[in-house]
Amino acid sequence: MNKIIIIKQKISLILLDCVRILLDYVRILLDYVRILLDYVRILLDCVRILLDYVRILLDCVRILLDCVRILLDYVRILLDCVRILLDYVRILLDCVRILLDYVRILLDCVRILLDYVRILLDCVRILLDCVRILLDCVRILLDYVRILLDCVRILLDYVRILLDCVRILLDCVRILLDCVRIQLDCVRIQS
Repeated sequence: MNKIIIIKQKISLILLDCVRILLDYVRILLDYVRILLDYVRILLDCVRILLDYVRILLDCVRILLDCVRILLDYVRILLDCVRILLDYVRILLDCVRILLDYVRILLDCVRILLDYVRILLDCVRILLDCVRILLDCVRILLDYVRILLDCVRILLDYVRILLDCVRILLDCVRILLDCVRIQLDCVRIQS
């Protein structure tokens, strides 16, 4: 009987040790659960922070997309500006080409004008030569007129001399006629 009591006591002690060990395990398990809950809380905080970061990242992506859209708008505006600038450059090149054509035409006109001026100067030179020749001709004509006047004067002198000769001849004829008349008178008287 005593042995049974001792065995019972030993079993009770073992049982108490088991309960104590079990309680320790439960306590340890509760500590692990508490630690696990802390980890879960930390994990939930991390998830919340991660969600905040994801939200911030999504905001950043949205802002980045807005920036890309704005950049694309600016690129489109820049391309429009480049197209407009190229149009202006093309127009400017056309204007330069037209200006060069006008300059070429102006140079041709100046060349033609210089040719006309040269021709005009040649004409003036020829005209001056003609005037000089005309003056020479007038001088020669005046010389001829002077010579002609001299000839007319000489001719008039010759006519005057001829008239004098005719007058003398007429005088001689008259004298001869007088002589013939006298001779006839003499012959008549002699007969």
